Amino acid sequence: MAARTYGACHIEAGKIDLWPNEARVRILSPRDQATGQATGRHQIQGISAWVNASDESRITQDVLMEVWKSMFANEMLTKVSITWFTNEAKGANVLANLEFQGSVTGFEFFNPGTPMSDITDGPAKGGMSIADHKPEAMMMSNIMVVQFVATTTDKGYGALKFTK
Repeated sequence: MAARTYGACHIEAGKIDLWPNEARVRILSPRDQATGQATGRHQIQGISAWVNASDESRITQDVLMEVWKSMFANEMLTKVSITWFTNEAKGANVLANLEFQGSVTGFEFFNPGTPMSDITDGPAKGGMSIADHKPEAMMMSNIMVVQFVATTTDKGYGALKFTK
């Protein structure tokens, strides 16, 4: 089993406040294949996070209901902030922070079958694994995956920030 190589992560989006077990963001820069030069703006291709939904230190029932409500909101969230930390101490030693205008576009619950199973075997298939998350310390029986989208308008790009 590989050793865990990263620390805590925190996501704030309106009234949504969660500490996912893992958060992923994929940002691409479109390039001309012949010249290698940029052909457009950077694009946030995917934002997803998974959390042990049974662990209330990571997500409360109130926050879970806010995720549900945000699926049906007509307006975009004013700001989504994802912060990665260099260790497990919540709120200390920021590694990186990404902020953008966006909203929740989907979420899914699933039970991976056994507490030791890899969640890539489940319906999310996000390339995420519970193998490095101290399974003896916390049972991973109810997984929730949340997906976000960033706006691609000029206003949305003006709000896009990546800092340390």
